[in-house]
Amino acid sequence: MSECIADDGNNNHWPGYFNGKLLGDEPDYYGIKRMNLVQSFSSFISGCGFINIDDIRFQPLQYAKMYNCHGKITRMADLRAALGWNVACDCTYNIGLNIQAAAPTGNRPEGFYLFEPIVGNGKHWEIGAGLNAHYTFWSSVDECNYVGMYLDANITHLMGAKQVRTFDLCGKPLSRYMLACQLEKPVNNLLAGPATKQEKPNKQFTGIYEPVANLTTFSVEVSVGAQADIVLMLQAVYSNLSFDIGYNFWGKTCENIDFRCDCPCPFEENEWGLKGDAFTYGFKSNGSITNESVPLSATQSRATITRGTNRWPNGFDGFAYPQNPGVDNRARAWFDSTTELVIYDVKNQKILPINTSFDPVLIKFCDVDLAAAQTRGMSHKFFVHIDYTWRRCDCWVPYIGFGGEVEFGQRPQIDSGCNSCYNSCTPCGFGSNLCGSECNSNCTCCNLCALSQWGVWLKGGVGFN
Repeated sequence: MSECIADDGNNNHWPGYFNGKLLGDEPDYYGIKRMNLVQSFSSFISGCGFINIDDIRFQPLQYAKMYNCHGKITRMADLRAALGWNVACDCTYNIGLNIQAAAPTGNRPEGFYLFEPIVGNGKHWEIGAGLNAHYTFWSSVDECNYVGMYLDANITHLMGAKQVRTFDLCGKPLSRYMLACQLEKPVNNLLAGPATKQEKPNKQFTGIYEPVANLTTFSVEVSVGAQADIVLMLQAVYSNLSFDIGYNFWGKTCENIDFRCDCPCPFEENEWGLKGDAFTYGFKSNGSITNESVPLSATQSRATITRGTNRWPNGFDGFAYPQNPGVDNRARAWFDSTTELVIYDVKNQKILPINTSFDPVLIKFCDVDLAAAQTRGMSHKFFVHIDYTWRRCDCWVPYIGFGGEVEFGQRPQIDSGCNSCYNSCTPCGFGSNLCGSECNSNCTCCNLCALSQWGVWLKGGVGFN
């Protein structure tokens, strides 16, 4: 990954947007100096960049990071064994059946990086069965020239394997890179509602921000019902020359993902809300803005990775009166029954009342989108190979060949009808900080995930007697 910054920018941040400090003098109020903000996307996405100021806690990204350099790993993928029997065998044909198993020796997903290198099949044990057969259509008298068809089919079940994965929130692609704010009790110096009826919200911002990925990275149990790998090849041999042309089908059914009840959950539900583009602090007003700030209870559950709700729907312009027009369950924010909370509009250099949420909408365990993380795969590959064998050598039989392949992976459907998925959960032991495993999505779709690729090769070897 590389990033080219066209303009470093020089603006300081508005007071109240991230923190509760008024720095500078009117009309040059600012909340955070530019030097203390995240300097680049690369620094944030690699887990190095965060807002550095003493009155808030901004946690860096810990999971689903992107490499600033190459990520690579070298390992043995797996150990495979098969036990078979030829149920029919003749000079011109054979049919064989086998049972097979694979022991994983590669690595498993750990969730730290978005594109982490994986060797093997994700640490799954495999068990299955296979069929191999061939039939020779034509053969010369001396059997040096012949044409035959070959079939090799294997179907295996990928047993449950522990993996660590990062999930998005339901209906919010890439929400793992959004910012969440922590809200807790007690609520101090904050009321919400009209001037005639003000009440305390049920929770208030604590001054802690966290990327959603840090909250929605879980240890899970992943299994695959069936994986099929089928090869059909036509081979023609004339004297020392051999020509192969074939087709390979690969397919994998939808993954089954369950949360592990033996692993601690990284977050408590009803404690975190999406920040979006909401202001999280208001300032006490005595006719003008003061330096006394109050954390709000503002959340934006409808925000997405591309926009906050202070500018959505179209009726909101981001500088509306009062500020925070798009927060959940918006209500006017007050310090007490007679003193309102305000914000300083840096753009227009004026003081605005501010809204908060009554009550905030907080992230629940069942907001984690399991369905969006489930994948299946299917690809179709065509290949050709030509080789030459020096058959007249007495004891040593060398050969050399070359070939190529092209694989067409089925592409994911952009409009899959899964934007409104939700999980219906009965979490096991969630009150004791354990993740639930009895969660099911109402979404029946499963993301297709197969690469389209091509390859060429040069092959050589020797057989001996």
